[in-house]
Amino acid sequence: MKVLHLLTSGSVGGIEVLCRDMGSCSGFENIFCFLFGEGLIYEEMNSKGMKVYSFVQEKKLSINKLMKIKKIANEVNVIIVHHDDPFLELYFILLKLILPSRKYVSMVHHCYEQKGNEPNYRALKGKLKEIIAGIMFGLSDKIIFVSKAGCKSYLPKYKINRKKISIIYNGISQDKIKHGKYVSKIKQKTIHILYAGRLVRIKGVDQLIKAFSLLSADYPIVLDIVGDGEEVRMLQKLTEKLNISEKVKFWGFKKDITHFLEYSDIFVYPSKTEIFGIALVEAMAFKNICVANNVGGIPEIICDGVNGILNKENSASGLAKSILRAVDVCNDPEQRRKMMNEANITAGRFTIERTVKRLEKLFESDNRKI
Repeated sequence: MKVLHLLTSGSVGGIEVLCRDMGSCSGFENIFCFLFGEGLIYEEMNSKGMKVYSFVQEKKLSINKLMKIKKIANEVNVIIVHHDDPFLELYFILLKLILPSRKYVSMVHHCYEQKGNEPNYRALKGKLKEIIAGIMFGLSDKIIFVSKAGCKSYLPKYKINRKKISIIYNGISQDKIKHGKYVSKIKQKTIHILYAGRLVRIKGVDQLIKAFSLLSADYPIVLDIVGDGEEVRMLQKLTEKLNISEKVKFWGFKKDITHFLEYSDIFVYPSKTEIFGIALVEAMAFKNICVANNVGGIPEIICDGVNGILNKENSASGLAKSILRAVDVCNDPEQRRKMMNEANITAGRFTIERTVKRLEKLFESDNRKI
């Protein structure tokens, strides 16, 4: 079984990391095509000897690029489109028209409501984007959503044949789960709160900083922010404005955040919309008390008060209350032990190995339409 993955770029992100991990542990042969950009994940996959192709030098949309991708697609059984990009989806659609005998899979990694939140988003551009996505879904043999919430967000907007739909959760490696199992969280005088991820508006890090500022004067807490993005300078200025700079540390992008996950007590994921939240699973594997907004697929991971804490108020004050609940858990040894163990057990349900097995079962179906 040969599977071709179509991606926009190989920069660090949840989709790219998932593809890298799939390439490392799956039993089928994976080929990855990066149509518009490379990046750290692309370089890592290349260095590991995975089959990767870059079309960065080609024009964004061209017959020449299409023919080169077609040559690769001739040798595969399954073609998956990952990123929510209209140009990428156009290539997927064109391949379906010229090579109809392959299995075509749309893998959806975003909730529908995330569309329309982009800078300079115009109604005409948005309408065209929706039309292309609708054609893609119509031509796909299978549509995979990485959470039930993701599926639910798309169904009212698009006429999707429900027989085509599968829900397959993302996962982390067994190595991380095993590593996290033996991490011992020692009671610290100062409680370390961690955020790790992209510093972009949709991730809600500004709300986290505001929530932290409401608590920092009264509680022994510090905040570590690991990641980079277009909002980094704005967020740094916000900490200065709120007079909490000495308690908030910006670490920049780190390829490996294991040390931070081992050392932190509370992991906060303040994303405003999220189809799943693989960063939460990773933090839970390392026995962090996790706090996240009650949005998208996050409630499919966190059961409030059992294996983590859900913020049901879409505000900085609501997030502050949720963080305070986590602080209280950290200060209660028995309650903390129970929540850490439940978090670790939950993480064990979301493994990349399980994800790959589900995909293999889907791809190896005798029926061409999977």
